[in-house]
Amino acid sequence: MFLEQILEEIAVTNKRLSARVEELEKIMNEKISAPIPDFMTIKQMVSTGQWPYSEQATRKMIERGKFEENYHYNKIDSKYICCWKAMQEYLENRFYTRRSA
Repeated sequence: MFLEQILEEIAVTNKRLSARVEELEKIMNEKISAPIPDFMTIKQMVSTGQWPYSEQATRKMIERGKFEENYHYNKIDSKYICCWKAMQEYLENRFYTRRSA
């Protein structure tokens, strides 16, 4: 009986959170007014508001091998130039992997 109540509460909370996520995604999509370039520096990527990591954290992730050179980024004159589509793909895979686990 007790476990059934807990499971019911979890299910209700899950539905509320899912609805809130959809609502926030809709708000974020509405706020995006200008198209994002295909390639940009880490600083530009962070400034879009759609990249959840700081410049320093992103650099560390690159240095630690989280991203694949020539796919997620290229290094030109000591600057990292990131491919936005590949970085979005990374976020989506990371988010959905965590969400389904």
